[in-house]
Amino acid sequence: MLIEFTREYIDKIFCNEDNQETKTAWDLLNNALNNMFYHHHIVYLDRKTIENLLKSDKIENRNKRVLMWAKNKTQDLYAIKQKTKLILQLSFNEKEENKNDNKVCCLSINSIEELQQSILISENTTDGIFYKNIAQWFIEDSICDISLENISSGGSNCNLIILEKSKERRFICCIFDTDKSYLTDKNGSTLKSALAGEKNRENKEYPFVLIPLEVREKENLLPFTLYCEESNVENKIKTLITLIYGEKNSDLFKFYDIKGGIKKKKIRQENEEPSEWLSFYSSFLRKCNDNNLVDLCPEDCGKQCPECEQKAILGIGDRLQNEVSNKFFSKYTKKSAIKTDFDKIFINQEYIIEMWEEIADELFSFGCCISRSNKFNC
Repeated sequence: MLIEFTREYIDKIFCNEDNQETKTAWDLLNNALNNMFYHHHIVYLDRKTIENLLKSDKIENRNKRVLMWAKNKTQDLYAIKQKTKLILQLSFNEKEENKNDNKVCCLSINSIEELQQSILISENTTDGIFYKNIAQWFIEDSICDISLENISSGGSNCNLIILEKSKERRFICCIFDTDKSYLTDKNGSTLKSALAGEKNRENKEYPFVLIPLEVREKENLLPFTLYCEESNVENKIKTLITLIYGEKNSDLFKFYDIKGGIKKKKIRQENEEPSEWLSFYSSFLRKCNDNNLVDLCPEDCGKQCPECEQKAILGIGDRLQNEVSNKFFSKYTKKSAIKTDFDKIFINQEYIIEMWEEIADELFSFGCCISRSNKFNC
């Protein structure tokens, strides 16, 4: 996260008052610069302030290395300040004029003890890695990187994690998919739990964002063209992916359970008591059946039939998405590297880029840091 100190804050630490409040202010400034040294946050200071701080014996030696480096990178750091959606501004007192500025989150030294790495909460660690890869894909400047503690939490536990980390006064970015089966379906239990955590958390003045992704799973956030190109899959799965992509239906791309597939029990229940789910999927199910992709139990199998728990239509599972994702980000390390392949890969799925941009913007705002290739060797 980009951190800056108000002019009032800087002026006050140089007023030579020997009291606890001034000591706390120096400690917090050193703490912020330490976070920058360890590639957790970015401290933005103007050149004149940096020069004055370098003369002070209250700045730790390691932090003087950071300041010397920052003095030579003021234009780069200003560009980062312009790019980020959120700035954490530290002051002695909350500034009234910033309360209506959505880009500025103002905290006073009385409400913050020490700065820690921002955290990313998602359903599991592989989700978090995928989202971080997306954010890094959009970063073209070698000076920047993304630093976030990756915390996984799903189901009803999500609410408790958000409450716990909010109580610890952490900076929190949450990303969860909806687990919907179609656009007007209800949100899944994880997103509901996260929304409850957002509503009931403490320390609401601290930076927090919850991004509800309008897709079923992270598997729906990769272009289906990439799945189609994958050769290491069984024929039924490849036929299914090709069939889904051929529909050119953005809602099907977003909400079909490509990871888990569809159980026999679900199709039998829908045939007995049709719902909105069947209205949405009926045409696609017929095409799956025409392509021999549907495996159902006999109609008289009985309601307790164990076979009905098996898959009528297979899913791709967890492995394929991770493999395809890793290949993509290895081949196209930055957005600029994709060049002429962009339209071919994302055709008919422009919504993916829009969601990727939203993810990247928020993760950059919460996790922007100086790249580890910058060693502060000044």
